[in-house]
Amino acid sequence: MVCRAFRHFNGVPEPVLLDNARALVDHHNETNREVVFNERLSAFARYWVFRPVA
Repeated sequence: MVCRAFRHFNGVPEPVLLDNARALVDHHNETNREVVFNERLSAFARYWVFRPVA
């Protein structure tokens, strides 16, 4: 679904805002706000060249 949206609008926004879902985020440090995304999402973001933000 997201891939079709990227193609339809002929591009990808640089930051993509996501919620803090367990399926996407492996670790979220609330003290320093560091977020570690799971490997599948990270690979998807690298392929489509965007920066996920939780």
